Amino acid sequence: MAYGTWLPNSGREIRDSIMFEKYLNNPREVAPTELLTEIYLPLK
Repeated sequence: MAYGTWLPNSGREIRDSIMFEKYLNNPREVAPTELLTEIYLPLK
């Protein structure tokens, strides 16, 4: 969704860097619907 919808409409560009995810809770401890993840997208 970020690449296909948000990014083209945002007026921003991706810079040459690493995209990564930060998991805020543990899938062994919470239900799949309760999982939280932050997505870090390097922008110019």
